[in-house]
Amino acid sequence: MLVFKKAFPILLCLLFFGSGYGGEKYLAVQGKRPLFSLQPAVNAASGAMADPWFSADKGLHFIGGMISTVGTGKSVQQFAKTERRKSLLIGAGFSFSLGLVKETHDALQPGNIFSYKDLLADCLGIIMGVILLRAH
Repeated sequence: MLVFKKAFPILLCLLFFGSGYGGEKYLAVQGKRPLFSLQPAVNAASGAMADPWFSADKGLHFIGGMISTVGTGKSVQQFAKTERRKSLLIGAGFSFSLGLVKETHDALQPGNIFSYKDLLADCLGIIMGVILLRAH
C-alpha cells in the first residue's frame, strides 16, 4: 500500500499528460484541435508556433525530469557512496542542466523555440523526483 501512495501522483500525471496519444486524426477531420497533442500548434495568421500549457510534450518533460532526478540521485548515492542530501542536489542539478541544454538546442533549430513552459515542466518533474528520493 505504501508503494501505491508514492506512485499515485505519478500515475495521475501520466493519465493527465499522456492522454494525447490518439484521436488526433478523428478530431482533425471534425476541424477541432485535440487538447493534448505532440504536434506543435501553429498560428494560422502569423505562422508562429504556439506553446500550449497542457500537452503530451509537457508530460514527457515532467516524466523525463523526474526519472533523471531519481536515477541520477540514486546512482550517485549508491555507487559513489554519497550522502543523501548531496545526492539529491546532484540529481536535481543534473536534470535541470539537461533540460536547459535541451531547450537551448531547440532554440537553435530552425522553426523551433526556447520553451519556458517546457523548462517549467522539467522543474516540476525535478521537484517530484526530489520528493520521491526523500521519501525513500
